[in-house]
Amino acid sequence: MDNKKVTLADFHVGNLIISYLKRNNIPQAHLARELGMATPNVNRLLKRESMDTNLILEISEKLKHNFFADISGDTEEGKAYVLIHAQVGNSIESRLKELKMTQTQFAAIFEVTPAEVSRLIKKDSFDAQKLLKISRLLNYNFFQDFYQYSSHTENRSIDGWASIMKRNEELVAENARLRDYLKDVYSKMQKFKEDNGVSIENWDSLVKKEGVDVMNMASFFFLDANIKKFLDESDQTDSSKKTDKD
Repeated sequence: MDNKKVTLADFHVGNLIISYLKRNNIPQAHLARELGMATPNVNRLLKRESMDTNLILEISEKLKHNFFADISGDTEEGKAYVLIHAQVGNSIESRLKELKMTQTQFAAIFEVTPAEVSRLIKKDSFDAQKLLKISRLLNYNFFQDFYQYSSHTENRSIDGWASIMKRNEELVAENARLRDYLKDVYSKMQKFKEDNGVSIENWDSLVKKEGVDVMNMASFFFLDANIKKFLDESDQTDSSKKTDKD
């Protein structure tokens, strides 16, 4: 465990944001549009000394600037930071375990009830000034949980990778549902062919039958062949994965 004393300066969140806007000649009306708020409401918002961390995160994302790094004093030139949707309650609980401190003991030094601490560690958004106090009490900079250093060439957010992985899982699930659906369709098509004596081999005789729609029959065989191809390729892929796993 790092015993180095964590030093965090006092801050005014609204002033940090205003300073950034002024330095970059960004009107408050622009931030208002990004947040979907009326400009007067944003003006009032920026007078606040504190804000919830989720709101700071949203503003950081909209303005493409890491205000958590500003709060931490971590503004070294040449560094790139990627934002993270941190679960601060979990981090606080982990820090208490590191310190071998009970929730009751923390409640006493934080001057709240144990029940409030229990609710606290279940939260994922905190008032920034309250989080400052907790950081000082537990000697851990929880604001740094909202970002990490990244090289400019690999400036990808963890949340971005998580989104990609989640979408991949969704596509796999969608593919499985599609395969199940097509298996059912293919099974019914085979039963139809069996019940009606339909096959591509007797195509010539089929199209000569009275009342047979040639285009519909052609579409039927085209669909039949392509579903079979999809299912065969899918089975081959599954077999390859199983072989690789074994």
